[in-house]
Amino acid sequence: MLVEYNPDITGSRRIVRHLSRELGFTVQASSPRAPSVRAGEEEVRRFTRLLFWSCLFALPVVCIEFVLPAFFPTSDNNPADAAVWGTANRLSIRDAVELLCATPALFLVARPIHESAYLALRYGGRVTMDVLISLSACTAYAFSVFTVVTEAFKPAGVLRGVVPASVDPLMGLTQQPPQEQVEAPVRADTFFQITVLLITLILVGRSIETLVKARASNSVDALLRMQAKTAILLEDEDQKELYIDVVLVERGDLLKVLPGTRVPTDGVVVGGASSVDESMVTGEARKVPKEPGAIVIGGSINAQGVLTMRVTHTLHESMLARMVRLVGEAQASRGVRQSIADAVAAYFTTFIIILAVWMFVLWYSLAKHCHVDTQGWAPFPFALRFAITVLVISCPCAISLAVPTAVMVATTKGSQVGVLFKGGRALEALEEVDAVVFDKTGTLTTAQLGVAGVFKPSDRISGAQLWQYVASAESGSEHFIGKALVAHAETQVQDLQIDEAEGFEAVPGCGVHCTVREVDVRLGSLTWLKQQTYRDYCALRVPPEFIEANQRFQSQGCIVVFVVIDGDLQSAIALRDVPRPEAARVIEYLKLEGIQSWIVTGDQHGTAMSVAKALGVPEGSVLAESLPHQKVDKVRLLQSLGLRVAFVGDGVNDAPALATADVGVALGAGTDVALDAADVVLVKDDLRDLLNARALSRATNRRIKHNFAWGFMYNVLMMPVACGALYAPLGIWIPPALAGLSELLSSVPVILFSLLLNLWKPPFNGDWGLQQNHVAIDVSESTPLLHGSSTSKQH
Repeated sequence: MLVEYNPDITGSRRIVRHLSRELGFTVQASSPRAPSVRAGEEEVRRFTRLLFWSCLFALPVVCIEFVLPAFFPTSDNNPADAAVWGTANRLSIRDAVELLCATPALFLVARPIHESAYLALRYGGRVTMDVLISLSACTAYAFSVFTVVTEAFKPAGVLRGVVPASVDPLMGLTQQPPQEQVEAPVRADTFFQITVLLITLILVGRSIETLVKARASNSVDALLRMQAKTAILLEDEDQKELYIDVVLVERGDLLKVLPGTRVPTDGVVVGGASSVDESMVTGEARKVPKEPGAIVIGGSINAQGVLTMRVTHTLHESMLARMVRLVGEAQASRGVRQSIADAVAAYFTTFIIILAVWMFVLWYSLAKHCHVDTQGWAPFPFALRFAITVLVISCPCAISLAVPTAVMVATTKGSQVGVLFKGGRALEALEEVDAVVFDKTGTLTTAQLGVAGVFKPSDRISGAQLWQYVASAESGSEHFIGKALVAHAETQVQDLQIDEAEGFEAVPGCGVHCTVREVDVRLGSLTWLKQQTYRDYCALRVPPEFIEANQRFQSQGCIVVFVVIDGDLQSAIALRDVPRPEAARVIEYLKLEGIQSWIVTGDQHGTAMSVAKALGVPEGSVLAESLPHQKVDKVRLLQSLGLRVAFVGDGVNDAPALATADVGVALGAGTDVALDAADVVLVKDDLRDLLNARALSRATNRRIKHNFAWGFMYNVLMMPVACGALYAPLGIWIPPALAGLSELLSSVPVILFSLLLNLWKPPFNGDWGLQQNHVAIDVSESTPLLHGSSTSKQH
């Protein structure tokens, strides 16, 4: 039974209680697992089962063809040996055993291969490796059955190998000098062993492939297995403790986290203080202090102290579940190189079929006219062996696996170090970026805004009333500015009462507008407020002292928020932010790599220029007071100049630009909208991971090139040998039964090359780039930032 529900209204615990108590169902909670992991495990089990049966059928064939002849030499002139090994009339014991083994191997064990080949031809119109394998196995089997049936209906007394000279060589007999009867034995062999051994060797290679892929996916699934199994629920007002399955945790639940235990799911600390180990998510082996108001991540370990937390995300919505989901989507996505590889493989397999037919015609013609030594084989089976070998050994598997295996390992490795790629396209494209466009607040700066000053010249409303209006208007905002204003209001007004904001409207990059207790309240930039229409259709009047305060605040690198209440400009609030300690070195490193850095922000020009100067970004590369659509326009302008653009942001108003850029990069602490729109997520909220992501992208692309090189080199070397280039001069050829090793020789090295990405380590970590003094904005303590209000204080 599948139950869909709105987690804002109800939860899994209430649904389970209703199903079990009122409807009588037996309900068992299940933890989330990555779809790719489940599919990988099923593939491993399926191929293991098929390989077992294939080996079971191949064992008698190997004994008959290779083991017994080594210990019991046979003679074609001995009637008993002839009956056993195949030179006697009718059906030999060898043929019978191999027929019994080859039939189920071809029609039962190899059924998935035939089905895949049929689907590829029927619905995809593509010639895949499965088509080549199916064609080779079926051809060898059909010829062998035809040979056995023909031999069974020969006249009695005619030995296989002692035949009339007039018999057609198509049936497996060599050209002999014209005489009434040929005494020399000739080889009228069957190819049942080719069918069985080919299928077995192919399954060995694919079993190894699926096992390696499953192991890579399991490394991501291990994150989910690190989550807590149970949670301590605090019920009712008396906070009675109840142990429940973590799957039954709902939004809004109050949970208790004991020292040394894992945090059940994502939430906010509401009581207690401790330090938490978040290395399983961020990759950083350090403990993060947690106090009331701090965010905790499910699966992290509470090192010391008891914490009380309020659940914000259920287990299926948690950061770990999202990480696994994103990695799974990335591994399933198809990048540009993957599309090219698939196209090359499709044309290549078609070419192989044509080449196999041409090789058959060539060798048949040479053998029929005695231009080559057939070693006792008749022209038809002699040429058929080369054709089958060409079909199987000319393997496009390495080309098809070159990209997905590298992307799979790289995305898994990225998740382990705090970099989530949402698709192979982003992983491939990030290295090729020519320009990086940064948002400012929360991206280049810490976003830990504090109120640095308040200008409120009028006493028309009190300071307490001002902050009550401000907090009520911004209480539902996800933006850093709104959160900072609410936090400061709580410190300014004791027992702050936050009223409902009716008709709330947030204009990205501009401000907010709502009604609080029937009073019109607007907060935002001065430019936006001046464009609004107020009561009696009048424009906003801006006294000169506000313009002067605005210029003073901006000159000190502050963000200025103006407050308009009932159409009157009441206050200008300055919020100060500082650049991230690593931001300057990151931009400097990008410059050394020849990558342009731009700052596009909705903040005032003076504020943006102050940050740009501290970070070493030229004035011409700064676009201030930008609305969301202007950020998109800037990205498109750079793209029109032939540049590949990455946009780095974290806010709601960054989502359009993130989606427009060639690669959108979101910081992990940003909004859900930004994270959904981005192609790459930096979980640790650290700009150095942008460089780590580029380094991983570069390593992955290099590995993909190595994989392609191996795939092409293998085919360049093996195709001439399979065609028989060494047979005429040296007598060397590849038996069709051993051609199945191509699955191992071509695909397994590609997988191993990709697995080497597990040895990659992020080069930009530790103390790299953390130069606090290099990026500090000069805001002198003597500069007067507080004007006209005794209710404001330095935050």
